[in-house]
Amino acid sequence: MHSAPGRSTLEGVHSQASLQTHAVYYVASELGAASPNPFRKRDYSMFDTEAALRHLRLFDVSQVVALSPQLVASLDARPDARRALRIPPYVVYDLAGAGGGYVEPLAYAPVRSSPRGWRDKSYRWFTRKPLAKAHLVFTDDPRFTVAERDEWLAPPEVPLPGGVEASAAVADESIVVTTNRIGHPLLVKVSYHPRWRAEGADGPYLVSPALMLIVPRQPTVRLFYARTRADDAGLVLTAGALLAGLGVLAGAWLARRRPRPMRAMAPIPLEECTVPPPTRRWGAVVPAMLIVACVAARLVTLRAPAVDPRPFYESASRAYASGRFADAAEYARLALARGTAGPLRVELRCLRGESLLRAGDAAQALEEFQAVLADAGAGAYTPQALFGLARARAAAGDAEGAHRARERLLREFADSPWAHRALDGGAAASITPISG
Repeated sequence: MHSAPGRSTLEGVHSQASLQTHAVYYVASELGAASPNPFRKRDYSMFDTEAALRHLRLFDVSQVVALSPQLVASLDARPDARRALRIPPYVVYDLAGAGGGYVEPLAYAPVRSSPRGWRDKSYRWFTRKPLAKAHLVFTDDPRFTVAERDEWLAPPEVPLPGGVEASAAVADESIVVTTNRIGHPLLVKVSYHPRWRAEGADGPYLVSPALMLIVPRQPTVRLFYARTRADDAGLVLTAGALLAGLGVLAGAWLARRRPRPMRAMAPIPLEECTVPPPTRRWGAVVPAMLIVACVAARLVTLRAPAVDPRPFYESASRAYASGRFADAAEYARLALARGTAGPLRVELRCLRGESLLRAGDAAQALEEFQAVLADAGAGAYTPQALFGLARARAAAGDAEGAHRARERLLREFADSPWAHRALDGGAAASITPISG
């Protein structure tokens, strides 16, 4: 993505101190041929145009400037992206139905979540696939009646009444919002900051992914950027420091103007005129210590501390056994994100693939089963992955791909229980993941 005069883009924002920094880098990983991955404690995406466009609409982005051949080819194949301009080597695309403006009525009730740890929870919300329909609002305000049930899972989706219209007029440090339904929560697609204030509405509240949420109390709401108590305290301290500095300068100036009597000095014998030995200089030690401390701090924060994936694996297994397949898939994803290695990794991928398939997401299930087959340590999980791949391709409408996966299963693993199930017609309801 690149900036251009007169066009709002993400370039120039992602490297700044915005609350949306991590989200913007994640979008860049979805659109780029290679993930930038600047923050080692965050997981990023592979190339995924479909997910990227959903994320861009959250920021009211209406255009994409493509450079890589991979992105150009992907956008050319999409019906919701239209070529608007080509200036080699760049291609500008208009996105159909982009954004919907800087304000959007929520279709699902915002889900109350504790502000504690909101950055990590917001990032999990933003990177979850598929993207959750309900936003998290980071507050303890009991007026938000739908509460988060498990911070590791997608928030519950409670539909709100439709027919709400809202629009926004954006000016310098202010936004005027109009709506036809008082009390209906509105998503404002501007980065949250404690300085934002609202007239005629409750809020603004911090909502995933670091946007703003207001609940209007009247048809017209004005959001404006104002000073906080911290700003006032900073101004007082700055004024005090300036006055103190002026006082020091004035005292020094008066001292120089006041005449001082010269004191008589005793003559120094020539034989005693010696040069004292030079003192040891320590001036370089302090900056050297600061540099060492900065380098050490950077090395410590390169990687997040290892997190045991077993609790998430156990949660995924329990959710699968109880028929909560979407929850099982999410727990498995969280376990995999923690760097799970060895047989547990392929077992989790099989579990996630089966869960996604049972939850009706054949496309994501396909990716998991293919990842198992591409893993050198797949071992005993290969026939299960082939069986799952055949079912996922069939569910996705790819009859030929399903046939190829089934034939490979019968040819290479004819004695496996998965081959027997395939011969029996693959009774989907009786399939459960195996343990290595």
